[in-house]
Amino acid sequence: SARLEELQSLLLAQQRAFNRSCEGKVMDVLFEKPGRQRAQAIGRSPFLQSVHAEDAVHLVGHIVPVKIESVFPNSLAARLLPAPPAPEGVAS
Repeated sequence: SARLEELQSLLLAQQRAFNRSCEGKVMDVLFEKPGRQRAQAIGRSPFLQSVHAEDAVHLVGHIVPVKIESVFPNSLAARLLPAPPAPEGVAS
């Protein structure tokens, strides 16, 4: 129906606007599984958006802060942040 199409169009516009607002932000991501590309991992943001990051396959099962670099229609691309230095006296 026309009403359903209008509602779906509005929801899609709101989703895209929210995803665009995430670009450049740092957020925690729970990595769930390996991605399509070599060493890539797929995870979920706190808002349940699909997030993928390169060189992250070793982080499957972990929650890691990442920076959202770009936005796609159904996912966000992220970059791993450098690991903070270990406290003095603690082996890394």
